Amino acid sequence: MAQRLFGRQVILQIGQPGEEGLSWSELRVDFRVDYKAGSRGQAVIEVYNLGPTGIAAAQREGALVRVLAGYQNPVLIFSGNPLKKNGVVFKRERPEIIVQLNCRDGASALSGARVSLSFEEPVSIAQAVDEVIAALGIPRGVVRAPEGQLPSGTVLHGRAEDVLRNLLADDESEYTIMNGALQVLDRNETSTQDAPLFSVRTGNLIGSPVRKDSKHIEITALMSGTMRPGQSFGVESLSPSDELVSAAYRAQSVSFVGSRWGNDFYAKILGRAI
Repeated sequence: MAQRLFGRQVILQIGQPGEEGLSWSELRVDFRVDYKAGSRGQAVIEVYNLGPTGIAAAQREGALVRVLAGYQNPVLIFSGNPLKKNGVVFKRERPEIIVQLNCRDGASALSGARVSLSFEEPVSIAQAVDEVIAALGIPRGVVRAPEGQLPSGTVLHGRAEDVLRNLLADDESEYTIMNGALQVLDRNETSTQDAPLFSVRTGNLIGSPVRKDSKHIEITALMSGTMRPGQSFGVESLSPSDELVSAAYRAQSVSFVGSRWGNDFYAKILGRAI
């Protein structure tokens, strides 16, 4: 797999929300970040020789872990919290100690979080979604809730994630938590983010697209840290007859795989034709 490794940067940050926290740019950091439409982002981050101060910061209640990756200007590819169970795991590869951080986007806000809301009057689904977001204190991303109303006397009670899923269950909407913010989009709608072009001409497309079925393709590209599910993107590739073929897609899932010292540094994107 031909990848651009020269000039790559990986920055790890650990701290508490609203605080400056700690930052490392020289340690070996290996990571895999996965985003999928309709779920929360998750990351597995392996840090070599983090040291006691960094370990203590990661083990603190409510710790926030951020990873930035890229080339000249690394961008935020993940922001989340270590899981309450097995969020910080120690591994040893002599003479080094590896700290594995198993994180999820919004883990602190949604892990075990419950909501209890009641509405005496009829309420729109959009307003109900807003109330759930407000009750959880999660930053609001792009939220385009479905149309429709809930009847008077509606009670929303239980696990926050279950309540959200139930609110969106009868519609073509899906929610995703990315970089700590909650996004709600129609499954057939794209976000307002810029649509990048992955092309053999510009060199940011690695190899050839893999067709999964009549509507879906998977591409491997240079690290493109701003890509997220729901975002539109273009692909230019060569046909078997060496003709340039272009098409537009909606990202269904996005994965970032990289290492500051290893050989991997790329994005893998599953797209649906639009």
